[in-house]
Amino acid sequence: MAGGAGAMNMDRGGGGQAPAAAFGGLGGRARAVLGAEFAALYLGMPLALAFLLPASAMWPVMFAALAFALFLLRRAEGFRWLERIHPPTVRGWVWTLAVGVATMGASLAAMAALRPEALFGLPIHMPRTWVMVMLLYPLVSALPQEVLFRTLFFERYAPLFPSRAWAVAANGAVFGLAHLFLNNWIAVVLSGLGGALFALAYLEAGPKRGLLTVSAMHGIAGCALFTAGMGVFFYHGMAAP
Repeated sequence: MAGGAGAMNMDRGGGGQAPAAAFGGLGGRARAVLGAEFAALYLGMPLALAFLLPASAMWPVMFAALAFALFLLRRAEGFRWLERIHPPTVRGWVWTLAVGVATMGASLAAMAALRPEALFGLPIHMPRTWVMVMLLYPLVSALPQEVLFRTLFFERYAPLFPSRAWAVAANGAVFGLAHLFLNNWIAVVLSGLGGALFALAYLEAGPKRGLLTVSAMHGIAGCALFTAGMGVFFYHGMAAP
């Protein structure tokens, strides 16, 4: 899962470098406190949303978590936003578009097998909503999720994991868990796989380009998913059969 040096190297000037916080090397009370904070944010919040709160609470919960993430990143030693918002390289855009095409192909196959009547349902039956989703999803949903689940995760919680491979696996797991409130296994499994891919892409792009690279990748993949009709599995409150 860690990948080779050239497996997805999207920034030869800084690709594959870990963020400021190194993996492992944290022990004692500091590890326990940071671990408890991690569990509350990435385990407690999704479980509360899935089992205690109504599905409509998703947006308030997400933006509250985002505000907390921004607060923690503001306090992080040496963290500067201007150093973290460099655009993707050409190689990064190639990988991003490849992920978008692969997502569309996989979504079409899944819809044809599972819900053929809903294939391209959003653009066909709700074209105005589809246009709004295409315009807003990358900025309103994908970008905040990447700040919370990739930038904060690797900037602050990397020392909890012994290696990059463990961190990528854990990131995929918590990202899948964050979609448990959607009440279907397809959303959880696909989000887990996507989360691991985004985590790997974030690390390969490097600290300077990671956020915008995975935000673009997440946004394009999400737009492909909703265009194909997979919104029946990823829109909160709608349960899959």
